[in-house]
Amino acid sequence: MATRRATKMYADDAAFVKDFEETLAKDSITLDSSCFRGELADNVKLDLKFADKSRIGPIEGQVVFRGDNGVVALRLLDLPSSVRERYETIKSQSDAAEESLLQGAVNTGKVVLVEEHNKVVDALQSEIDALRKQLSVLEQKLNQIEDQPTLSRRGFTLPKYKGQEPIVRGAMTQWTGFLVQIQSNQRTGLVVIEADGVERFALVKNGNIVAWRSDPIVEEETLGQLLLSSEQLESSQLTVALDQMHQTGQRLGQVLQSMDIMTESQVYAAIHSQLVYVFRKVLSIRSGQFAFYAFNSLPEMYPWQSIQPVSLLV
Repeated sequence: MATRRATKMYADDAAFVKDFEETLAKDSITLDSSCFRGELADNVKLDLKFADKSRIGPIEGQVVFRGDNGVVALRLLDLPSSVRERYETIKSQSDAAEESLLQGAVNTGKVVLVEEHNKVVDALQSEIDALRKQLSVLEQKLNQIEDQPTLSRRGFTLPKYKGQEPIVRGAMTQWTGFLVQIQSNQRTGLVVIEADGVERFALVKNGNIVAWRSDPIVEEETLGQLLLSSEQLESSQLTVALDQMHQTGQRLGQVLQSMDIMTESQVYAAIHSQLVYVFRKVLSIRSGQFAFYAFNSLPEMYPWQSIQPVSLLV
């Protein structure tokens, strides 16, 4: 004779909550062979038994599916309100316990709420976006500066050497040997010398130095001061020439020619004397270091062929 009674036992509240959300809430339930003896009749009375020994039932049910291994599915005809009430009570207690546990973890800093985390992420992202915009502006300004000729009214245009790897590095104690090497190889490029708090730049063409500049400017090495020292120029003339140089953007030699103070050949001779003066001064440096960057051509300045270069032969 077919069995008309079945009992679904829940090991704990979590198992009941899961079963309610998956089946009971839809007025149905799935039973395995442990819930009844023998063959289950088409119409049954079902009891729900809980871990605390309490029970709800009997609940009228009809078999709507019979599967392998004695598994059956019931349609529940009139689910008691006490089943839903029990579910809501357990779920409320479970949610409260989880909330308490979560709040304790939040208070101790072990976890961060998703909402708070997202707020922090959004704030940081805004800061990152703002910094990226600032960086982009700075990079554009830097590119503009780098694209402009590094022309100084009291110097020459520097080739773009920053970011490149020099082909030679050395200490100033190796300076003479380096000069011999580049002269024998007839190298062209830029030498950067760091010594005594001054950064000097020497343009080299075919192994010979053809121009100097320094940062910061060493006044005694400037063309104007050397012309004063050699009494080729008066102080008042230099003052006027420097003022005109800053107004027009011309070089000092060009201004002196326009003022009919010096001829072109005299200017070139003066520049050569300046090259020799700085060259000998640098030869005396015993501390510091230098780096040589090779270039195929030199930046535009004076016509190089008109200026006698400086080598170890001076």
